Amino acid sequence: MQVFVLGATGWIGGAITDMLLESHHQVIGLARNAQATSKLEAKGATAVQGDMDDATVLLPIAKKADAIVMASSASLDTTMTTLQALVTALQGSLKPLIYISGSSLYGDIGNQEQVDEQVFVQQLTEPSRRQSPEQIVYQARELGIHGMVVVGAGILYGRGGGATPNFLLDDARQRNAAWYIGAGTQRWSAVHVEDMARLTVLALEQKPSQPVFNAVAEALPLRNVAETIAQATHAGGGAQSISEQAAQSSWGSFWAGSLPHNLWLSPKRAEHTLGWKLSAPSFNDDLLYGSYKERA
Repeated sequence: MQVFVLGATGWIGGAITDMLLESHHQVIGLARNAQATSKLEAKGATAVQGDMDDATVLLPIAKKADAIVMASSASLDTTMTTLQALVTALQGSLKPLIYISGSSLYGDIGNQEQVDEQVFVQQLTEPSRRQSPEQIVYQARELGIHGMVVVGAGILYGRGGGATPNFLLDDARQRNAAWYIGAGTQRWSAVHVEDMARLTVLALEQKPSQPVFNAVAEALPLRNVAETIAQATHAGGGAQSISEQAAQSSWGSFWAGSLPHNLWLSPKRAEHTLGWKLSAPSFNDDLLYGSYKERA
């Protein structure tokens, strides 16, 4: 299968590119410059130089490819414009089009132990919701495109990357303590970026009927996460509880508004439908002994 990966040189897209190549698929990656071109070609992928907003480059490749994965970190406006152009060009092709999303659309799940993809779909189909990349891909199914959304865990980690682990590591180093909010019993799902990439490959290969898949593994209480962060950074103050007000003052609205929430998602659909199995290191092992060890 020939797969066009947008964001192929990024952290997530790079992992997807690697897993596709390991599974003996051909990858065409969009490269913004000569350095990105060399990076892709060194892996064995085909590089096409261009920008996300250049339809004259993107659309001919998308029409030729067997499947498309959008794993770019471009701006929301650029992502939506690109997806809309792809959907228009691919109508009736039945090609898989996968968008790599985050779990923020779930919001705070409250006291529920786990939530599945149906909650995500309900959010997508809410009449009052503003248009989003996820909606574009979901609605593309009505236009003869096999649109799917892969939802990454709130704690997406691995290969030394990921916004959440690196924010918490950097913060703990600066404070000599790892913070968590309140009792720290709120749970966030975690997954290694390579396991998420493997799920993406399985979805491309199998073309399941379901439109959304959670790429999640273990559910971690945030106090336990802070304890691991403290251990990884050798923070003398250990793991410390703070109030939401203190978090707002020190961390700002994004992290202070997110980390008090429960974000525990179910992996059962991917496991049962795709036969997805975890093979990458756990969060604790990767933080303490793996790709973050030198950084920490």
